Amino acid sequence: MTHNAKMCIERPRKVAAKYTGKDIGRDEVLVQVNLGWEAKRDMWNGYDPAEYRKVIEEFEMRESVRKEHRDKKRDEKLKRKQEKVLTQASEGATFDKKVALSAARKDSDSSFDLSSESDDSDKIDEGDADAMNAQFVNKDPKVRTDVRNLRQREDVAKYLRNLDPNSAHYDGKSRIMKENPNPHLPESDQ
Repeated sequence: MTHNAKMCIERPRKVAAKYTGKDIGRDEVLVQVNLGWEAKRDMWNGYDPAEYRKVIEEFEMRESVRKEHRDKKRDEKLKRKQEKVLTQASEGATFDKKVALSAARKDSDSSFDLSSESDDSDKIDEGDADAMNAQFVNKDPKVRTDVRNLRQREDVAKYLRNLDPNSAHYDGKSRIMKENPNPHLPESDQ
């Protein structure tokens, strides 16, 4: 049987077959195929390559919708820039409208790179990075200490400053220098 009595969707018999003594055959046909060692372990057994066509079609449909959405956003941004330029042109009457529209179109084309089809929203400008660093500096003292510790890790390790084997002893377990690695240098240069 391929299922137990609890999962069966047919009406149960009045008297079970084992109590009646009658020989009742199985209702289901189970096909047994004699497979070799390799065929038993074939993970692509029963796979129909035509099934993958559905996956490709779904991906192409999603990609076309994504492109339409991107084009729509680009057109909206172009319209906004053109309207902005036209309002600026109407305020300062000496401005040429054709030149303004072509400038707005060039700006919008440069802001939307059509050659790259991936979203560039993950890129961070340098100004954003400076603002993020400023956030860390203005926080509580513990965070400030953590940032300072991170900066210290960028520096050269003390035990690498003087590689002379007779200079100072570095204890790796406690992470401290037992002696001054550069005793010949003044305090300000160390």
